[in-house]
Amino acid sequence: MKKEFSKKLWIGTILVCGLYISILLFSRIDSIQKKNDGKIGVEVNAAYECPTGYIEIADFCIQSSLQGTENWHDAVKDCAENEEARLCKSHELMAACQAEDKDGESFNDDIDGGGWEWSADTADDDKATVMFRNDNDCKNTKLRDMTSSSNDYRCCKNRY
Repeated sequence: MKKEFSKKLWIGTILVCGLYISILLFSRIDSIQKKNDGKIGVEVNAAYECPTGYIEIADFCIQSSLQGTENWHDAVKDCAENEEARLCKSHELMAACQAEDKDGESFNDDIDGGGWEWSADTADDDKATVMFRNDNDCKNTKLRDMTSSSNDYRCCKNRY
């Protein structure tokens, strides 16, 4: 008799817990539907569209034209303050250069004969990577002093 009562109590407990979970779940779904005009789904962040003056490359946007010649610190500051962006990383500059080759995208740059561009990549406290662009050849990089060297630069923005 005790075993049968214990078994029934166990089954009853499971049913009550299941009912309670179902009520919570369906009330939560109803709440989500009311907030989303009857739709249930996962919110996904759409890709950020590149603003005017920027070109879409993979998961980031890069400025289509150079931003003049500055030391590294001033270039970083200019991107943040004036463009609400950041200095491009060297792999982004490389990806943009390769996209220019493959897709015919143009940076409309004016570095006839080539030029060095700052990247956000730093080696230590006083050196940063620069990349040389010339006729779609972007493989040459080196380190330059952040303060005493002046180079062209571009700003980048994440698309996601």
